[in-house]
Amino acid sequence: MRLTRHAAGETVSTLFVVLLSVYALEYSTYFVTTFALDRVVKLSALGGLLLIALPIRLRAGFGTTILLYGILLASTIPGSILRADLAGVIQSSKVGLMMLFLVLVISRGRRDPQAADRLVLAPVFWGTLFAVQGVILVLLVMGLSYVPANAEIPIERMLGAGGSIPNMRSLGLFGYVNTLSPTSTGYALRIQSWFSEPAQLAAYLQFPALVSLGYYYATRRLRFLVSCLLCAAGIVLTFSLAAYLGLAFAFGTLLAFRQFRKAGRNSPIRVATAVLVAAVLFYSVQAQVLQATYRLFEGGLDSQLGYLLARNPDTQTLVRGASNLDFTLATVASHPLGLGLGGTLGFNENTSTNALLWWLQAGGIPAAIVLAALYATLFIRFSLPCLLSESPKARFVAAAFMAVTLHELSYGNWTEPHYLFSVGIMMIFGDRAREDAVTEAKRKRNAELA
Repeated sequence: MRLTRHAAGETVSTLFVVLLSVYALEYSTYFVTTFALDRVVKLSALGGLLLIALPIRLRAGFGTTILLYGILLASTIPGSILRADLAGVIQSSKVGLMMLFLVLVISRGRRDPQAADRLVLAPVFWGTLFAVQGVILVLLVMGLSYVPANAEIPIERMLGAGGSIPNMRSLGLFGYVNTLSPTSTGYALRIQSWFSEPAQLAAYLQFPALVSLGYYYATRRLRFLVSCLLCAAGIVLTFSLAAYLGLAFAFGTLLAFRQFRKAGRNSPIRVATAVLVAAVLFYSVQAQVLQATYRLFEGGLDSQLGYLLARNPDTQTLVRGASNLDFTLATVASHPLGLGLGGTLGFNENTSTNALLWWLQAGGIPAAIVLAALYATLFIRFSLPCLLSESPKARFVAAAFMAVTLHELSYGNWTEPHYLFSVGIMMIFGDRAREDAVTEAKRKRNAELA
């Protein structure tokens, strides 16, 4: 009887993680391109997750964080009401459903150790699969029809007779368009798997790449090292500068905290010093990388590699969308409560790919204040205990969260389910690290008294 219950528990945990993966990837990829079927898949996955997760119980620290997410979302509604923008209210409800994803991750993952372990391994599995797919397609394209970016690519050979780019049906496992990005002179070789663009794939691969490395250090199992190397290769082949800088920031943070991790008590001064060192290391690296990409641009785009790596110094900076800063500040000055989420739809002067500016336009000053409180809470309560932990798993989970957060600053809005997946895993590990630190402190205190 006990064995049957154990088997049933494992089955439910596995099903929960599978549904989470389906729900998250359906938001980010083109697995399903039909509008009606897309809604069926999302709602079915969400319904199954709720059936498994209910009743939802959150620990005190988790509840505070979720409350801040709720207040952040609520801050976007006044702008929509003042503008009589029904689309903004509807969009707020859609973002709310994505935030519900985070609640499901932490509620089930924290109380079910089996589900927690599978939660971490799910993005590792998918990330490795996407990386393998990209590497294979790059080899195929290079072997069959690789040409420089300034040459004409035979479209029929790439997609079949009558094909066109973009052709969503060709975004499948063996679609050549998975490796081709349109340019002004042809098509550039950049992998993107089923994601909308290479940078989105790079954002997804950062988490499994770093987490796999942490698991390898903890277990010395070769499969995790292989996954790490494959995901790293995938990131390289996306040619995403934001991903490269995100990884640099993650490793800089790990190096900075390495000197403070083993101290018996970590004072605020030591922690602040570690943060400052990480910031200086990151700034130095990103400055050198950006200058190199600017020199490539000024030297001329006469090669495929040069085109992929070059960045225009007039329009492309570390944080994508910064060119929209002046307009955003002017918008907030005239609409202190923001424009609501309806103003972020489509492509117009209100649209920004920068997550910070996205929320500032949607919720104005209140959203900016709540956003600052939210990420301060995430760092102090969850990321910091992970970075100071003796567990390589916890440290690399925190580093992965920070890398993806920096990447999403340029290519997202911090609400996509695959990003919230990483937030939830980091919160689970951070909560455990806090408990372990408290237990260890009590043990040492008792030993001293004895």
